[in-house]
Amino acid sequence: MHKIIRRAFQDDKQEAVHLQYHTRYQEQMSHWPEQAVNIIMKWLTGRNPSLVVADFGCGDARLAKNVKNKVFSLDLVTNDPSVIVCDMSNTPPFTHRD
Repeated sequence: MHKIIRRAFQDDKQEAVHLQYHTRYQEQMSHWPEQAVNIIMKWLTGRNPSLVVADFGCGDARLAKNVKNKVFSLDLVTNDPSVIVCDMSNTPPFTHRD
């Protein structure tokens, strides 16, 4: 089945490189004694769930899927509809209002 890839650029070569990066990064993380996202999840668990989080370079949006906080999951390339496609080098500050 063909997955639709949403991206912040139009170059297929850049997309391939970025997707390869995500794959290799996941492989590398599997060897870490503790993953940074788990540390952040633990930290947020002890905080007010009204804190709003922007997770730049979110990958598979694991943070948003595992905390009660409102999390804006952002990445350059994604096939996850819950992730906002953006180039973080060109992202203006934003505010969240309910």
